[in-house]
Amino acid sequence: MKGKEKEQRYLKRDYEHYHFTVKEFMKYTGQAAALCAVADYLFYRSAWVLLLMIPALVFYLKWQQNRMIRERRKTAFLSPSCARFSTSFSLRLCTAAENP
Repeated sequence: MKGKEKEQRYLKRDYEHYHFTVKEFMKYTGQAAALCAVADYLFYRSAWVLLLMIPALVFYLKWQQNRMIRERRKTAFLSPSCARFSTSFSLRLCTAAENP
């Protein structure tokens, strides 16, 4: 891939995919590991069961990724309508102030 094509690819915002930052990845992995550890301690108290809960980490990360995609889409698609509403509201407010 050429440099310009690569640059254009990164400039476009893709709403179908989300890549975690390192900080987010560590945060969500820690949350999932803590959840698995608490569930293991409360219900099973066995290291073997804790090892069997490792796939839950993957599902939790995938769930968080889908949540972030939905949140990104929601803000992206609401943004133009909010801007349109605020513009029309401010225009109405200005005309009401000028013509009492």
